[in-house]
Amino acid sequence: MTEINLLPWRETLRNAAKKEFLIILVVALGLVIFILALVLSRVKTKMQHQQALNIDLQQNSAILEPKMGAIAAIKVELNNLSAQQDVLEKLQLERRVTVRLLEQVVYQIPPGVYLTHFDKKGAQLTFEGIAESNARVSEFMQKIAEAQGIAEPHLVEIKAVDNKEESKGYYFKMMARCV
Repeated sequence: MTEINLLPWRETLRNAAKKEFLIILVVALGLVIFILALVLSRVKTKMQHQQALNIDLQQNSAILEPKMGAIAAIKVELNNLSAQQDVLEKLQLERRVTVRLLEQVVYQIPPGVYLTHFDKKGAQLTFEGIAESNARVSEFMQKIAEAQGIAEPHLVEIKAVDNKEESKGYYFKMMARCV
């Protein structure tokens, strides 16, 4: 039998496989480097685009800052005007209340009672005057208690006054609450 030496053929096959492996390795490595370069290029482009957007945003922000300050000043002025309007509305309402209050007081004063002083501080009403008798003061208090917008009348002081020119009378001071 003849012997065939297959070693050179195997070695040739091994060398061909090594060359093929190296070629595939170089191609894969080149492909990886190419993809990596593409990704890095894309990231760099995105970063440049984002930096351009940031610069544009800063420029627009610098433009808007004075306008925002003006808007804040306008808001403060609007709040001040609103507060003034509220005060005016309260005054208008208070004026109506005062007119109605005076009208109620005028209709509640019985004959023989004369007011010398009437004062309103907040919701507190003060009546001072002269009456012909204690009964007239009591009648005035009852009528004030029944009046709309006036509540809780109470007598603070009553004393006899003797005028030589006029007949005897009673000075009174009464307090009530405006509702």
